Formats: sequence, C-alpha cells, structure tokens
Amino acid sequence: MSPSTATPATQWRIVLLVVGAGIVAAFQIGKVPAALPVLRAELGIDLVTAGWILSIFNVVGAAIGILAGATADKLGHRRLVLFGLWAVAIGSALGGLAPGVTTLLLSRFLAGFGFITIIVAAPGLIVRSARPEDMGMAFGFWGTYMPLGTAAMIVASPTLIAALGWRGLWEINAGLVAAYAIALAAATRNLGGRPPPDTAGPRHLARDIRTTLFAPGPLLLTLCFMTYTSNFIAVMGFLPTFLVETRGMGAGLAASITALAVVVNAAGNLTAGWLLRHGVRRSLLITVASATMAVTAIGIYSEAVPDGARVVLCIVFSVVGGLLPASILGATADFTPRPALIGTTNGLVMQGSNIGQMMGPPIAGALVAATGTWSAAPIPVVFSAAVGIVLALMIGRLKPPMHS
Repeated sequence: MSPSTATPATQWRIVLLVVGAGIVAAFQIGKVPAALPVLRAELGIDLVTAGWILSIFNVVGAAIGILAGATADKLGHRRLVLFGLWAVAIGSALGGLAPGVTTLLLSRFLAGFGFITIIVAAPGLIVRSARPEDMGMAFGFWGTYMPLGTAAMIVASPTLIAALGWRGLWEINAGLVAAYAIALAAATRNLGGRPPPDTAGPRHLARDIRTTLFAPGPLLLTLCFMTYTSNFIAVMGFLPTFLVETRGMGAGLAASITALAVVVNAAGNLTAGWLLRHGVRRSLLITVASATMAVTAIGIYSEAVPDGARVVLCIVFSVVGGLLPASILGATADFTPRPALIGTTNGLVMQGSNIGQMMGPPIAGALVAATGTWSAAPIPVVFSAAVGIVLALMIGRLKPPMHS
C-alpha cells in the first residue's frame, strides 16, 4: 500500500473528546437518583411520578431515535452533537427554575431531546476518526460514557445539593454542558464534512429509515439493548431511594454505593471489548450478562441478604452487565445495512435503549407501590433478562451483511 492510500492514524484526541460529550450528557441522568429524596419531599412527588422523572428524559429518544440518527447521517454528525449539547444545557437551566413537577418534566423532555441527538450522532464521529483495527477499542471507550458520566454526577450530587440545593445542581450542569459545547466546537472545527447533496432529501431519509427498520441485525440489537437498559436504570435509578428508605442509610452513603456500582459498569464495557477482540462470541457475552443481572437483582432486593453482600451484588450486577452494551454498540457498524447508515442504525439501537429506560423505572415503581414491598422489584428484571437471552441466541445465528 502506497503512502497516499495508507489508512490515516486513529485520531484518539477526537475519539476521547466525543466520549467526553457522552459523559457530560450522562451527567443529566446521574444527577437525578441522589436528588430524588429531596425532590419528593419538596414537591410532594409519589414513587410512580419519581419514576417518570427518571425516565421522561428518554421519551424523545424512545420516539425519534432512528429519525435523529438518519438526520445525523444527512446533516452531519458533528453538527448534531453540538446541537444536542446546547439542548441539554438549556433543558437543565430551565429545570433549575421549574416551579413545579410539570415544568420539571418538560425540561427533562428537552434535555432528553438533546441527549438522543448526541448519542446517535457521536458514533459516526468515532467511525470517521478510528482505523478499522482500532474500532473495537474506540467503541470500548465509547461504551463507558454512561457509567462514567452517571457515576461522577451521583458522587458529586450530594455535596452540591447540600451547598446549593437541587436547583443549583441543575444550573451547574447547564453551565458544564454549555462550556463543553464551546470547547468541542473549537476542537473539532476542522473535522466538518457535509453530506453529498444527492442524499439529503426527505425521500432518501424515509428510505434509509425503512431499510434499517427491516434489516434483522439492527432490529435484534435494538430489542436486546432495550432489555438491558430497562433493567439497569430500574435497579440503579431506585437504588439510593431503596437504601435510604428500607436500609436506613444516609443519602451520602447511598449515593456513594450507587456511584460505585454504576462506575464499575465501565470495566465491564472495556472487558467486553477485549474479549471480543480475542474471539469470544458476542452472543455468549450477552447471555452471561443477562443471566447475571437477573440473579443478582433478586439478591439485591431480598430481605435475607446482609447489606455487605447486597453491595457486592450491586457491583456484580453492574460490572458483568457491562458486557452487554459494549457487545451491542460494537456490533452496529457490522450489522448496519450500508456503511452510510451507521447513524441510522445507531439511532434505532438508541431508540430501543431509551424505550427500555423509559419503561423500566415506572414498571418497577408501580409494582413496588402495588405490592407494598421492594421484593417485587426484581420481577420485571428477571422477565426482561430472559427475553435478552433469547435475543442473544438469535444474534449469534445471524451473519452480518457484506459491505462493499
């Protein structure tokens, strides 16, 4: 291969900056669990409504994930990432000024709109910045955005709430995201790139969405990721509330335990990337992750389990569960119907992710409220994990399309 045709070196600086955009977006998920007890007390919120505060953030993603991904493919991934960061910043700023629950939910809806545009567009920047042989490692890093961002804000939230209140926490997040948007725009100003004019029309957009929707690979990946996110956010989102209300822990300790459990998920993502690179089957990793999450969830909510062992189970739930998202996200480039549809494919997968996050907490909260006991919380987790195992077996039998 001549120097003129050699594959450019991976732009790791761009990859890590894109991961950072995902992390600051995930701050908006991490700030809520530790704030829920304060929100419930100040605004008179019941458990089911608290579940919607956790999950309303994902409603837009659940509705238009694939459309956002297809739009990113047409208008440019960098442009959509920057747009999403500003939407998140504005949503968080408005939430800090909310006089009641309705306005707070609407502000979370706007932040969710920004979040989904970031998450579906960012992988397109990674694909453009990484060599094929580095793609697995690059997406391994990308898979850490959720646990790292969520855990960092869970750790910081109790101190910030104590000093500034939950409204101050919302406003600080708005400032952080806005500052990151400015920095990312400056650092990537030469990345640019416009879509070819013959693919920018709405007719082509609808065609790309239809092509992706009817491809078996993206659909199976989407459904499988849905089972994971539903389980993960239902358990981790309510964990601080569960530990405070039933185990008598202080808010700071409960938040720290939750943050530890969330952050180790990043280790699971990186481990999955390493295992996949060394030939371990994707379907096996998904099966192990799903089964482990089901079993550990039962123990987490069991009255018979000592609190020390309960913490260990939370960590195992998260770190082994982390094998699944890296396995799914790393497969989107392989299973996309065409290389030009990477954003559309990722948008569909993220749509499934957001549907899972939207459904998980309200279902768990409703079961706990209806039965009067937290021991009912693992029921949807076990069911969803069983579905995930079936989907994993189907993914294992599917061959990726041949891309020219």
